[in-house]
Amino acid sequence: MTTYLRLESIDGDGTTRGHEKWIEVQSVSWALAVPSVTGSGRSIGRVAPEPLRLTTVPGRHSPGVLLALVQGTRLPTARVERTRGGEREVVAERWELTNARVVEHTLGVADDAGLESLALAYGRVTYSVIPQTASGKAGKAVSVTWDVAGTLA
Repeated sequence: MTTYLRLESIDGDGTTRGHEKWIEVQSVSWALAVPSVTGSGRSIGRVAPEPLRLTTVPGRHSPGVLLALVQGTRLPTARVERTRGGEREVVAERWELTNARVVEHTLGVADDAGLESLALAYGRVTYSVIPQTASGKAGKAVSVTWDVAGTLA
């Protein structure tokens, strides 16, 4: 599977058909949790969103991501897509973030290789799984939308 990130107004190095100028992603991590201990500063029983965390290789997107962080720029949309290979890539999983912003950026270099980690906070997220049909095409997406204000949309 290959994973891509598209940040509105920040171009990446992607050249794959359908993901031109997207950012290629090495890993993605997303968590939601319900605090169950008092004293955590969060309401018990209320979902606490974690930022969407991604690891990439530094590229043409890196200065734009850093600038978005230091300026506190709100990105109207951000999208992550995981694709299945084959003759034609088919999207298997998708995160669509609205009112996103970069809240963390880390750049590490070891020898001649570099890794960049970033975290995106968001106001609303739609998470979708797109099953593959027997013919290898994308089926009907199964999705959930969550508004960080605390309600399923």
